Amino acid sequence: MKIPKKDKSQRIQDIKKVLLPELMPDQMHLLGVEQSIKDSYQKTLTQAAPGMELVKRLNFNANKIQEEGIELYKERKSDSHPTQLQLVINNCDIFMQQAAQLMEQLEPEPNEHLLKLVDRLIETALHVGYFAGSNDSFAITDRYVNAGYETKVTKPQNAGLKKSESTNPLKELVKIMTNYIYSNPEIGGNSKPSIAEAIQMGVDLLDRRK
Repeated sequence: MKIPKKDKSQRIQDIKKVLLPELMPDQMHLLGVEQSIKDSYQKTLTQAAPGMELVKRLNFNANKIQEEGIELYKERKSDSHPTQLQLVINNCDIFMQQAAQLMEQLEPEPNEHLLKLVDRLIETALHVGYFAGSNDSFAITDRYVNAGYETKVTKPQNAGLKKSESTNPLKELVKIMTNYIYSNPEIGGNSKPSIAEAIQMGVDLLDRRK
């Protein structure tokens, strides 16, 4: 699947606001930006305490997003109503304080096996919380996404089906042209020869279908 250049650029900007984009491999692959992020994520998981490193990574990414000024709904935030990103940062700070207190309780000779088990629990809990939050976001927004699609696409298509029958050959030609251009990357964008070639190819194909 190919994404139009403008849409791809916008989606890459959206990805920059995601805390752990490496947990969205399909989107990363589609946008062609996954390798460096994936490598960095895999390096995190190979550390001695991957759970702790994931929390640190999450905290680092959250602060970076805030520093770059691309925090979602930042214009609405206040001390009494922090953004979701600010809550992530706050809770990461609380977590690190609690982790330090735990280490104090385990000193002077902490049990290595116990530490590894705790770290695995941290890693698992982070993934549970991350995907739970993702699920809840979809649960709240999915109805409106589908409703918008149905209102803007499905219903007008059904209502105007008979009216549009006379334009079907033209629509078919445009579809053929579009598919031809997208499936042939060597074609140079909006150049007149390229468009003419796509039109002629579409016309020939429609003639063969008669």
